[in-house]
Amino acid sequence: MSKLYIGLKPSDLAPQNCLFIEDEKCFNAKTPEDFAVKLRLFLDDIKHFKFLNHIELCPTPDLNAEEKERIKKYQEVAMRVRQEMWMALGNPHDSLLGLENFFGNLDFILKYPEVQHLQIEKPFHAVVVASGPSLDQELELLRKVQSKILILCVDASFKSLLDADICPHIVTAVERDDYSVAFFKNLPSNLATLFVAQPTIPKKIFDLYSGPIATVRKLSGPFLWLPMPSPQFWSGSSSAHLCYRLACYLGAQSVALIGQDLAYHPDTFQSHSKISDYPDWNKPVSSEDRQAKDQAFWTEGNTRERVLTMPYWDLFAHEYSMMVQETKVGTFNTSTLGRKIDGIPYKPFKSWMSDLPKTKKVAAHFPTENPDRVQNQQLTKAKIQDAICHLTQLKEKLQTKHADINGLYKNLLLIPHFLELAFEIVIRDYARTENLCFNAPHDQILEHRSNFLRSVEQSTTRVLDVLKSALI
Repeated sequence: MSKLYIGLKPSDLAPQNCLFIEDEKCFNAKTPEDFAVKLRLFLDDIKHFKFLNHIELCPTPDLNAEEKERIKKYQEVAMRVRQEMWMALGNPHDSLLGLENFFGNLDFILKYPEVQHLQIEKPFHAVVVASGPSLDQELELLRKVQSKILILCVDASFKSLLDADICPHIVTAVERDDYSVAFFKNLPSNLATLFVAQPTIPKKIFDLYSGPIATVRKLSGPFLWLPMPSPQFWSGSSSAHLCYRLACYLGAQSVALIGQDLAYHPDTFQSHSKISDYPDWNKPVSSEDRQAKDQAFWTEGNTRERVLTMPYWDLFAHEYSMMVQETKVGTFNTSTLGRKIDGIPYKPFKSWMSDLPKTKKVAAHFPTENPDRVQNQQLTKAKIQDAICHLTQLKEKLQTKHADINGLYKNLLLIPHFLELAFEIVIRDYARTENLCFNAPHDQILEHRSNFLRSVEQSTTRVLDVLKSALI
């Protein structure tokens, strides 16, 4: 039987100063993907961030060949999860941008309905339309069957669908920078499609959109700060993941992924379908250039022996696998030119449609305003004032010349508004600091933590500025 050691690599003797978890007790995983879910949940705990760079799976010497091979796969999973966690933590600049956008969009959050206010008459089946190269092959059939299924699309594929006379029920956006702004320019007026966005996107996108709007919360950062109860869920790293989460949350009996290639076109190596706003995306590129510039690598395809993917798409694929395992919703990938995704079988879109039971036209009910708007405004204003008070006190403590570094460092995590607001901005620095301190000499630990506290002071000042602007 193996043990999962997170910490020092153990010697022949009992490991010292290591956290270890017996496989059969806490990580009783039947498959490597199940192990990935359990390990990620473990590492999601802030107390365990210090182990991100210190993961070691150590088999006992009496394992047979089959068990050793199993442990090898689990070791690969552990390294992959570690890389995904670091990628998911993002960076302070991106998190600060998200926070500034969040409070810049506070009026939209309070005005528009949230996901719990949306209703779809059941039963229904859904498709998630991404913008991979396979999308171009499915537009004609999608247009013919659009009334029979709930269509959720990413921002990048929205105009392509409208140009093909397809009116999706929902379009999503999650990017914090101006990357997605082009997708919402020059759209038709009086759109019927509901725009569902994480309110960390640029405010200008909300301003541009003429149709109905709703917001959705992530299980992280400033979303945890809002004083009003609302569903929060892990929605992965892309707008396509958000589409999938919404389809499952709204009660879809099954979901088909369209254009979710997560791979370059196997013949032209273009990255996307025809996207009018970014024409370079569908231009041919050599596989050598992709491998040299994008760190691309080969993986098994849905209908091709192999296709070329890249690290971010690999992360997206693993996130899909985890979501499907969690939601238990029947999910199929119809992307003919794409890669295989663990846990999501390939099925041609036409076959998926043929296998659906006969259902009536999809009926969606989307309110135009949040019914609790006035009450939510009052709660939020009081919460902002309270946060300003707490963070001002925190800033004063951080500026104390003779502050107890260790004491402050430990108490930071007990301050609610640090966790709810500054948390997302400094979280990567925190994880980095904890990993640097792991088994470091005492004087180096003090230096690392002192540097971290200075970073927190700077972040707290920025957060205070954002809060004061929101209060005005």
